[in-house]
Amino acid sequence: MKKISKKSVLLFAAAMAFCAFAMPSMASASSWGPVNTEHTLHTTNIGFVNDTSNVSSMCSTAQFTVDVTSTAVIEITGASFTGCDAAGAIGTCTATSSGTNFPWTATARTTSDIQIHGVNINTFFEGAACGVPSQTVRITGTITTARWLGNASHNIELAGAHGLTFHFLGASSQLTTTGTITDVQQTLTVTN
Repeated sequence: MKKISKKSVLLFAAAMAFCAFAMPSMASASSWGPVNTEHTLHTTNIGFVNDTSNVSSMCSTAQFTVDVTSTAVIEITGASFTGCDAAGAIGTCTATSSGTNFPWTATARTTSDIQIHGVNINTFFEGAACGVPSQTVRITGTITTARWLGNASHNIELAGAHGLTFHFLGASSQLTTTGTITDVQQTLTVTN
């Protein structure tokens, strides 16, 4: 009986040692690169859709300044938006958006799960068509489930990405983010 117990203990210890060795590689995140580089990310189709009111906002261009500070994190140190408008139930109005509270950070859990943390955007709506004329709303949160489209394209796809919240007059609602963001330098990478 003691031999069986010793064998069981040895098998258990061997299994635990295997798990301790294998688990870090199975749970490891993807890596950004190259470290200590700066990039400009550009999009011509970023948009936000309010999941409850069907108000949507689209910008003709947006640009982000990004520093690859480590393989684990990139820092977004600036964001500018131009040509934005919002479409509501009764028409379209101009929206002026600006990024605040930098840096935002981005992590790559996997190539199909890019997360952008600390997003903070102020948007001023002009005109009654938006339903919130001459008002500033805030968009905050963490974008989840964005995807890296490959080191050949250097694109981050936001289609159907969730996690942002629209704040206005004490109320809030969830947003879906859309668009494709491209590294202008074509050197940003994500590897598994």
